[in-house]
Amino acid sequence: MQIRKRSRWLGVALVAGFVLGRGASGASAPPQGGCGTPGVVALDEGSTRGSEPDLVALDAPVVGGEFDLAVRGGPPCSHGCLLVSTRKTATFLRHYGATNFLADPVLVEPFHLNASGDSPDLIDQHVPASLCGVELVFQAFVLDPDASGGVAFTNGLRVRFGQR
Repeated sequence: MQIRKRSRWLGVALVAGFVLGRGASGASAPPQGGCGTPGVVALDEGSTRGSEPDLVALDAPVVGGEFDLAVRGGPPCSHGCLLVSTRKTATFLRHYGATNFLADPVLVEPFHLNASGDSPDLIDQHVPASLCGVELVFQAFVLDPDASGGVAFTNGLRVRFGQR
């Protein structure tokens, strides 16, 4: 039986980033009696050259459910990393010919793409009630010799954790 290693520190990183981000931005707590509707919004594509990997949500970010992300369509057998931020930005990085959507990124999980250019499920976590109403931005980066600067950027995903 193969046991998949989970990122045990993911919850700590998300909560720490959430607390620091809320304190710095002055955002308010979720409203009484609920925390809003869950949602995933795809931000513009990241890369302009090389492969065009996509970051996709495999599950809805519903409190009490599972939440997974994956990279699809990247360069075969490459390496990459998934990052998260509590704040969105849109900074064009000329050297890479791509847009960065992460204001204060934190490394979540490194990954390897298979021969089809797809990652395994990333994050693969149960969504705790403490994330109810939290909005995070995710983006991944993949090594790609054909991309500007040797790195292909995925699209960004703005994810809001909530209840149905």
